[in-house]
Amino acid sequence: MLVENAFPGDIRVRSEAFTLAENGYSVTVVALGSSSERFHEVVNGISVYRIPRVNLFKKLPGKHRSAVEMLLGKLKAVVGYFTEYAYFTTACLVLSLYVSVKEGFDVIHAHNPPDTLFVVGAVHKLFGKKFVFDHHDLSPELYRSRFQTTSSFVSGVLGVLERMSLRLADVAIATNESYRAIDIERNHVDPKRVFIVRNGPS
Repeated sequence: MLVENAFPGDIRVRSEAFTLAENGYSVTVVALGSSSERFHEVVNGISVYRIPRVNLFKKLPGKHRSAVEMLLGKLKAVVGYFTEYAYFTTACLVLSLYVSVKEGFDVIHAHNPPDTLFVVGAVHKLFGKKFVFDHHDLSPELYRSRFQTTSSFVSGVLGVLERMSLRLADVAIATNESYRAIDIERNHVDPKRVFIVRNGPS
């Protein structure tokens, strides 16, 4: 599993990983970590590798006095996200190759965002591995909402990345019926390949 978040802090990923492990699957998670956490440890039988966090700029522009300052804030945010996602995707690819030799695996399970992790899945599909895309967030809508814009180049790019992730996936996991409908209708994914996995109390 690849997740750009803390593990076992991310509740959804933790629930999925623990459930798989409890049912006899061998699970490895590649996640973000802090300087106080170990690079590798075993958590409830799950092998966890942690990538150090990198943040260049504050992601969300605050209240600015002028249009120029607002534009610079948005530019910093886009550069910051691009750098962070490129770094995390590259680190996941390197670590996944390491894990494939050291531990072995049959499936790459990528949690979005970012929607760039399909690159890791594509590399491993060349070696016969399966790719699962766990669709947590609608990145184009999230971007438009966060930056209060109706259309943009960035939103379009995010839409393409979402489509590539879903098209490459052997199985797609949606968090609810609405996301499943978007996966099927907007991204033309075969309904037989999209499953809903809800997050809830034990």
